[in-house]
Amino acid sequence: MRAWDAEGRVRYTPWTSAPTVLRRANVLIFSEEDVRLDEQVINQLTGLATLSVVTRGRRGADVCVDGKMIHFPAYAATEVDPTGAGDVFATAFLIRYQETGDWTQAAEFANAAASFVIEGPGISTLPTREQVLTRIQSGRIITTVR
Repeated sequence: MRAWDAEGRVRYTPWTSAPTVLRRANVLIFSEEDVRLDEQVINQLTGLATLSVVTRGRRGADVCVDGKMIHFPAYAATEVDPTGAGDVFATAFLIRYQETGDWTQAAEFANAAASFVIEGPGISTLPTREQVLTRIQSGRIITTVR
């Protein structure tokens, strides 16, 4: 979904081989920003993999399973630097999903993990597992309208 332009900047490009690739994928995780907030593209992609996750920044994430989209709100955090939050979300989601086989637990865990990363620059706020579990237990989610 990304390519370099003539000046070396990364830009969006349609993923033409997505139907072929994603038919064999168990999990797809991507950001709404990866597809320029295009809900039509989001709907196309989420219908191709067995389990799809769309991250939506401070609005949390949506998980698509069996054609149904389930929303998981973000945890309250003070944003300092959003760089890397998507990578942390994806990693945390896949780790927790592999551990539990439960995509709802994986989405909550990933949202909580990503909420720490945005609170500081670089890797300075990468959380421990205990911090993530504590944040989940605190239940401090953002309750604004999507």
